[in-house]
Amino acid sequence: EPGVLDGLDAVAIVKELAKIESICAAATAKVARRIDRSNVWRAKGYRSAAHLLAFVTGTSVGSATAKLQTAERLEDLPATAQEFSTGRLSQAKVHEIAAAAAEVPEMEADLLLAAPDETFAATRDRSRRVKASGTDELERHRRAHAARSVRSWTDAEGAWQLHASGTPTDGARIMAVLDTETEAVLREARRAGARESTDASRFDALVRLADQHATREPGTGPRAHLFVNVDAASLTRGHAGPGGRCEIKGVGSVPVARPRAQKGDALLTILVKHGVDVTTIAHDGTTTMPASIRRTVLARDPECVTDTCTAPTTAVHHVRWRSDGGEHSTHNCRGLCRWCHALVHYHGYTLEPNGDGTYHLRAPPAEAAA
Repeated sequence: EPGVLDGLDAVAIVKELAKIESICAAATAKVARRIDRSNVWRAKGYRSAAHLLAFVTGTSVGSATAKLQTAERLEDLPATAQEFSTGRLSQAKVHEIAAAAAEVPEMEADLLLAAPDETFAATRDRSRRVKASGTDELERHRRAHAARSVRSWTDAEGAWQLHASGTPTDGARIMAVLDTETEAVLREARRAGARESTDASRFDALVRLADQHATREPGTGPRAHLFVNVDAASLTRGHAGPGGRCEIKGVGSVPVARPRAQKGDALLTILVKHGVDVTTIAHDGTTTMPASIRRTVLARDPECVTDTCTAPTTAVHHVRWRSDGGEHSTHNCRGLCRWCHALVHYHGYTLEPNGDGTYHLRAPPAEAAA
């Protein structure tokens, strides 16, 4: 009976119950893996093992899918599986560690060492950083871009819902602008004596940005500020290796080469770290494209400049990329449609001048051969 317990006893019992819960979750994962392999879900008429598991456990298909993924990964991660089975690690921590160790097996021991005594948030952040370092960062960036989406729906309570997914770099640009506008909304609310939560003010800022879109000239709104943390070794290599870091605070890991190239009109501050010490702070506030140049390029190139495309121009592209030292000028900038711009930025295509103001979009060697 909980009412007879004092606070310390309650804490101790909850800790034991959580350990039992983890042991049961580990056993469930092992048996669920057997459900997947046996194909019993087909005989039962379910779309997948996750659908059958979701029905049996009374959870969502997404939650069941995550359990099956973790169970599959644990087959190749005996140390993590042992920690899970003995109740030393929670299911949430194991899910994050298994996902990272599956990509970078040599980091499994390091992830397990600190996990029992740290918060879930700390385990999650370290694991995701390790996972990001184990895959080709530009390929990971391309996959996130290819899977980008924005979905909206109305929930059962009649509230409008919005879900967006994309690259961390683009997400950081969006959030930096949104956070800047949110600060303005909060300041106005404080002056008016109103008390609103940050989340509510962020929604008001989103509505305000939508209202301002039709009338705002490019580059005339409040400038957002991106903070990028990168360790010195990753900056020297040009990419983050195992355990390396290049991340935008509050968003996640990004390729070392991308923040400067993708920041748009935002101010950029790069913090170079050696261990826990910040060794260099580089500010880049000079690379914002002047509105006059943007307007000139859009007026000069109303249609995409590639020789096989006649779609309207939606992006101003630097022929020589800003990350390679290219300047903001009408000579270095060309108008591209959204699709062609994505091919150049994310899929390795290059622009070759035809000499008449148009460009040939050349595919990378692998795609050209295919």
